[in-house]
Amino acid sequence: MTWTDDDVRSALAGDHAVAAAEAIAAAAGFPGDGLTTDGREWAETHGVPPDDLIDEALRRVRDLCADETDEATLTELRDLRFRLGDALAQ
Repeated sequence: MTWTDDDVRSALAGDHAVAAAEAIAAAAGFPGDGLTTDGREWAETHGVPPDDLIDEALRRVRDLCADETDEATLTELRDLRFRLGDALAQ
């Protein structure tokens, strides 16, 4: 299945928020190790996402960080958060 922009936005609000945020970061030029196949395909065909989508992903990842108790997962989420922040700063 190839993701659409609507799929990515919907995924940010649901159980696939990290995968969607990874795809957004990758499309913005800041890929990470957690990029899924669907996310990679979307990123490669999408181009640079608009700032509002990057910001939405960043806010969602911040929320996930606040709720996370597993240190390894928190480290991965923080890396993603920093990459999204770098994308917004461009």
